[in-house]
Amino acid sequence: MRLKTFTAPSMPEAMRLVRDQLGPDAIIVSSQPADKGKGVIVTAAIEQAPEPVVATPAVAADPVERMTETLANHGTPGAIADRLLAVVAKALSRTSDPAIAMGAALDSVFGFAPLGTPEPARRGGRPVMLVGPPAVGKTVTVAKLAARAVMARKPVMLVTMDTRRAGAVDQLAAFARVLKVDLGEAADAEGLKHFLRSAGDQAVIVDTPGVNPFNAAEMAEIAAAAEAVHAEPVLLMPAGLDVADSAEIAEAFAAIGAGRMIATRVDLARRLGGLLSAAQAGRLAFAEVSVTPQIADGLSPLNPVALARLLLPWAAKAESDRAPRSSRSSSKQAAAS
Repeated sequence: MRLKTFTAPSMPEAMRLVRDQLGPDAIIVSSQPADKGKGVIVTAAIEQAPEPVVATPAVAADPVERMTETLANHGTPGAIADRLLAVVAKALSRTSDPAIAMGAALDSVFGFAPLGTPEPARRGGRPVMLVGPPAVGKTVTVAKLAARAVMARKPVMLVTMDTRRAGAVDQLAAFARVLKVDLGEAADAEGLKHFLRSAGDQAVIVDTPGVNPFNAAEMAEIAAAAEAVHAEPVLLMPAGLDVADSAEIAEAFAAIGAGRMIATRVDLARRLGGLLSAAQAGRLAFAEVSVTPQIADGLSPLNPVALARLLLPWAAKAESDRAPRSSRSSSKQAAAS
């Protein structure tokens, strides 16, 4: 039962306060004159509904068992989960941190190769060509890579081949203006060659149109463009896809030369098994992860421990809870780096 006391100039006004704050089912428990007879003091009560009982799922105490459940919740293919857990069991004999143990397992199964800052062709660098299905964040990721180069004070040129989609060029042009970098438009491989010849000391990042990985003609066009300028195709793989679809998409882009993968939309997904499936099927190294739409700091190199913390958020939380208060802010920043 909830009790509350009201003071008002008159009984009708006190009753109005009771109805407004406790509802029509409230009952008057007592009433008395206020000090010096000016107004009234009313105590009212209302029955409260019992708090609903929410069943809390049992949490496995054994870290290997808990990681087994977590990988299953991510939809991780069984063969991958078995390989990871075999290493985790051994790693836990050397560390009590589940994220470190899972990081060791991921490092033994997958490759990790961050993009860093692109270098110009004159210094031995290759143009970076972002490829992938439609709507996976290629244009925004181009801007994020360009922002990284600008902050590192390295010259960069952007080239877009996404000239047919409505608004695509305008979107990248807006980013280029803010970053104060050059932008070119290339409709085909020949146009791309033109901009590469004029790049000079600028590194080149190429935005491409979204393609259907199961359409041979579309894939051949992207492959020809990459080959024409000796560009490195880097696959953008969104988190949250079905594991089988992810694997087939990765295989298709690996066949045209992709060797590294940027994980996107990780902040919008709760199941990351598709990323693991894609990396294994396409033999792709994890390069970067996009965990926010922010351009300036929206892309982070992906290493084994960072990926482990994304897979095991409960491990990262436990680590944060154990850390002194003064170090918690820096721990949160390190989780995505």
